[in-house]
Amino acid sequence: MIGGDDPGAQFDHHLTAVGPERIWVAEQDSVVVGLTGLIVDGTSAEVEPVVVTDGERGRGIGRALVKRVIEEAGALGIGLLSVRPVGRNTAALRFFRDSGFNVLGHIEALMDLSEEREWIDGETIAGREFKV
Repeated sequence: MIGGDDPGAQFDHHLTAVGPERIWVAEQDSVVVGLTGLIVDGTSAEVEPVVVTDGERGRGIGRALVKRVIEEAGALGIGLLSVRPVGRNTAALRFFRDSGFNVLGHIEALMDLSEEREWIDGETIAGREFKV
């Protein structure tokens, strides 16, 4: 679960680390329907998080939020902007690729020794098939 037992405290910690000037929300009828942030580290930065409520996905809210973060990163002189979606979240992978994130920086490969999870055939990277 994101945020553990006290997600409010985790958000407060994140807000303190990132700064309120690097958090953006999308509102519809005075209700927050999306959230994103920019974590800056020198001349590089990470887009984290990008969250859109289930009922509003597919309506361009996430795209608008990410566009805003990209604009801010450019204004700050950021040279390298990254995102770290979970590998099995193929919708997020497609979304970020379509948003311009087209260079792979790091890959985390897993070996599931428990065999309790169900993985699906997914991606080909470096000529090798991976499950997600």
